[in-house]
Amino acid sequence: MNNILAWLDYAGGLEIANQLNDVKALVPGLLANDILKVTFEAEPEKLAPQSVPADEEVFAARLEKLRGLLGTQFLPEGLKAEQMTETGYPKILCEAFRRVVAAAIKESPELVFQPIGCYAYKDSVQMVTLTGIVLRRADVARFLTRTKLGSFDLAGLSWELYRVKVLRNEVLAPFDLES
Repeated sequence: MNNILAWLDYAGGLEIANQLNDVKALVPGLLANDILKVTFEAEPEKLAPQSVPADEEVFAARLEKLRGLLGTQFLPEGLKAEQMTETGYPKILCEAFRRVVAAAIKESPELVFQPIGCYAYKDSVQMVTLTGIVLRRADVARFLTRTKLGSFDLAGLSWELYRVKVLRNEVLAPFDLES
């Protein structure tokens, strides 16, 4: 049987509950060595616009909007309004994703979902991309050694979220397909 790489690439920031439900439905069907990558829009301003300067009311409004969208099923425990910032919101989405995957993989107790990359970045819109591989429990250490991900500082093997800075370069010359 062939393995799959599934990439769910979402753009609708307010559709997060539907997106997490897609993940919840997909994970139980994944087999050992299947890879899942999910990209979510991570703009907290979509929940409630930022005032200048940002204040506790804005953060509280964002949290209430998120609670309304997700309910308690996906929300991380102990969530506080002050986490609803541009740097905090991607971490919240990462934790919500982790919770969904952990619950869904329980249907296959011999398998684990091993995160291999958790990144937030912003070009025009802030996004968070979370990638993991389904492995047999007994194969995790061997996989990390064989792929050398265990020694890669930016792998995100324990759900660490890394921020990637997107640099914009000017194109100096058009790309020539014939050379």
